[in-house]
Amino acid sequence: MLTHHDCSSSDCGPWTGRVLDFFSALRDENRTLGIQHLQDLIELENRQPYPLPFLEGLRSSLQKNDWNLLSRPFVTKEFVGNRGRFLWVAPYWFRGQTAPRLIGIAGHVVGLPKLDEESLETHMNGLVCGSFRVPEVLPVEIRFSFGPEPDLDCEVLLAPEQWFFRAAGLGPALEQIRLRESSFRSRMQNAIPSWATPWGDSSQEMRVTLHFLERFREVATAIAPDAPERRDEITLELVRRSLDRSTASKVASALFCQRIPGISEIRSGSGSQSGDSPQS
Repeated sequence: MLTHHDCSSSDCGPWTGRVLDFFSALRDENRTLGIQHLQDLIELENRQPYPLPFLEGLRSSLQKNDWNLLSRPFVTKEFVGNRGRFLWVAPYWFRGQTAPRLIGIAGHVVGLPKLDEESLETHMNGLVCGSFRVPEVLPVEIRFSFGPEPDLDCEVLLAPEQWFFRAAGLGPALEQIRLRESSFRSRMQNAIPSWATPWGDSSQEMRVTLHFLERFREVATAIAPDAPERRDEITLELVRRSLDRSTASKVASALFCQRIPGISEIRSGSGSQSGDSPQS
């Protein structure tokens, strides 16, 4: 399936048609044609928003059929341009699938307030013995995509460990923030009136709240990977230690809302897989 969402003027330009042609060819399993369209995109040079070194590396990966060439640009986020726009193509292991599926996404990183990473890491290491890497979560809006239907449209969080190449787990999680907000609102609308929530009808405030919650849940999962029953407790403790009272109350409320029967939300992108695990 090829998806072309409505895009703002900042997301569309002379490169739009080439991206769609590139994705269409790969969707149709015509790699040779896909490489030709990617070359057309590369030749736009300064008239397209994606990092040129990454596009050239992606071309090599497709030509050599070696997805491990994408490890470094993924872990270091070299696929994201200066203005936050990105294009990404790689095999992804969806929950319940027996093999990875090739997907392509293009869009932009959403500018949301950031947590104090140094403080978060300090609080994280203060809860357990040893040192841990703080997982990064990038809030994104996807404008163009191809992939298996309906898996990609339902995957709120594209978890790094599910990409099918070496060291992918060291890279960022990609959080479809608009999809997360709409999913959360649709689950809540028949259970809790908007006036009874601390964020009301504010889309931006809810997105920040849900993004922060996901960030803390990723950290809690890293701390207690084999103890899901402890993750809410760890999440709330991190929230208490890391945020001011007003923001913390909103994030905690979102967590409690997700625990109400009928609203509970399964964390996308991290479920157990059938078949073999992705490469590490």
